[in-house]
Amino acid sequence: MIDITFEDSFYATLKHYYTNRRVDNEVISLPLSLDLGNVIDSDIVANRKQLYIQRLAGAHESHMATVDEYIDDIATKLTHLDELIARGRRIRLWVSEGNVADYCALRWFSSKLLGTDARVSIIQVPSFSSHDDRVIEYAKIGELGVDEIDKEGLFSLDKMVSQREINGLAMQWRALSDEPGEVRVLLNGQLLSRPADFYDQFILESIERTSRNGFVNAVRVIGETLGNYLPSVPDWWLRMRITHLIETGKLESKDDGMLTMKIKLK
Repeated sequence: MIDITFEDSFYATLKHYYTNRRVDNEVISLPLSLDLGNVIDSDIVANRKQLYIQRLAGAHESHMATVDEYIDDIATKLTHLDELIARGRRIRLWVSEGNVADYCALRWFSSKLLGTDARVSIIQVPSFSSHDDRVIEYAKIGELGVDEIDKEGLFSLDKMVSQREINGLAMQWRALSDEPGEVRVLLNGQLLSRPADFYDQFILESIERTSRNGFVNAVRVIGETLGNYLPSVPDWWLRMRITHLIETGKLESKDDGMLTMKIKLK
């Protein structure tokens, strides 16, 4: 059995779970962040490299080594995965309910399976559960701990994917990757591509709510935006968008560095 997750934090959790129980499953992490960046280029490694360069924009030049390491690691994993699929190994995918990055990755992965006899199943982790009159919400699968895997009965959710379902998901990815746009969003149950500034509205709303017409710490704005509107969007994307809003004159800033920077609407 090959377990595939699209988030590094859950990869570590699942590895720890299997090690404790002496389960000999291989676990592969593919943190592709396909909800962000250009995906029109069919070369997934090339467009993920461009996204990672964006993520590290403004960092020291030495961080380019990190980009190369990340890309080499992804390329190696994809080659290994192609070999596993060709050998007919049983594959299980882990995704979070309602998580756009996971939903995109599921559709992209399905496109890799076209023309193969791969045996694939999915465990879709619910976005919330209730225990002892408490409701627990999971914005992404990485929020699960080792104990939650059994507590939530996740292995009982394992469901085989039919070839017809694989074909349908692959077609959705083809349509999605043909659309221009830097952001993938889930609107009315449908995955769509939108411009890079799609999430800016939530950043501006957070500033308006917290600044009271004065300056407010940028880190607080990011926290408010994630907590109130975009729990599954990575904070680095919001940092990048705040920088863009400053450069284009929509925000005013003082102090350098995101940790101490204060911003307000112009």
